[in-house]
Amino acid sequence: MDIRYHAERAQRSERARQRVLREGKTPNGHRLWTKAEDAIVRHFYPDYRAMKRRLRRSMQAITSRVHALRLGPKTKTWKTTDVARLRRMWKEATKSEILAAFPERNWQSIANKGRTFGIKRRPWVPSTIGHPIVDAIRKRAADLNLSLGDVDAMCSGHHFFANSSRRKGMPRSNILLRAIEALDGHIEVVWH
Repeated sequence: MDIRYHAERAQRSERARQRVLREGKTPNGHRLWTKAEDAIVRHFYPDYRAMKRRLRRSMQAITSRVHALRLGPKTKTWKTTDVARLRRMWKEATKSEILAAFPERNWQSIANKGRTFGIKRRPWVPSTIGHPIVDAIRKRAADLNLSLGDVDAMCSGHHFFANSSRRKGMPRSNILLRAIEALDGHIEVVWH
């Protein structure tokens, strides 16, 4: 390629930048941020409602500007030693063990990093909740590699099984019967 091509492209870019500054808006029509607006963002951060009342900007635009001005929380970068430690623990350690090993991080950050390894975690083992039929359904779902949300979708459970560890009281029998049928089971009555 000829150097003239690159020089021409650089001139076009400079003319486009000058036009944006002259018109006060981007090529797709958005207004540029002024120094006064930046001062409002800096002064009222982290009160997004106060910023929204004073600026004629969308909440997404305000949030983006906060990040552009580097006012938001600092992201923690993963060190290679932390990545190596997580990689060793990822397959077999429990969630509580991993959280204890990385106290400065939340589970979402750890799980996102763990998924990048392409290593499957150990299978889900359901805890018992004290109701024998629900416990049997939860165990069967784990044996079939199904999440409790999948069981809810199969039996129209409306998040019954996904929230079963937090529920109190007797479950509705129609949901249990549909779940047992969906998981290829049957109920048998035996009289003594």
